[in-house]
Amino acid sequence: VPELKNQVLLQTLNVNENSIKSLEGLACSWLPLLHTLACEKNLLESCDGLDTLDSLEMLDVGFNQISDIESLATHLVGKEHLRRLVVKGNPLVDVYIEDYSSKLVSLLPALTFVDGEQVGTGDAEKCGKPHTDNTWINTEFLEMCQTQIRLHGQLKAEFEKNIQ
Repeated sequence: VPELKNQVLLQTLNVNENSIKSLEGLACSWLPLLHTLACEKNLLESCDGLDTLDSLEMLDVGFNQISDIESLATHLVGKEHLRRLVVKGNPLVDVYIEDYSSKLVSLLPALTFVDGEQVGTGDAEKCGKPHTDNTWINTEFLEMCQTQIRLHGQLKAEFEKNIQ
């Protein structure tokens, strides 16, 4: 994974098809607004490094080498915003066959979609204590980041209007 220091406004990261073996580099980066992570078709055997991605809503780790469903869930427990998970094409699907979706929902009750299929109601209250209680997440800072994103969008729209 590329170095992502000073990328606090990053919301979506697509590293599909890059022969990535580990996501551990993400643990060194503070990405408070990252809500979508696509890492399909890499060489991942686990999801180490996702523990600090507290805003994660969608994770695509399809077509990798992930075989341990409990290990996968361990790195995702407490992600109260995680609603969509893609795991198709991983050995864990072959191990659990038809039961893997229900197993994931039992481990991660906030999930509503697994591999594009609706599987749950997103019962985040069952997820345990969310990671957002960590002291390094400052609510005021997150609000400032979101304001900056809105302002950036307004500036972009204004710029595009002026060049027409």
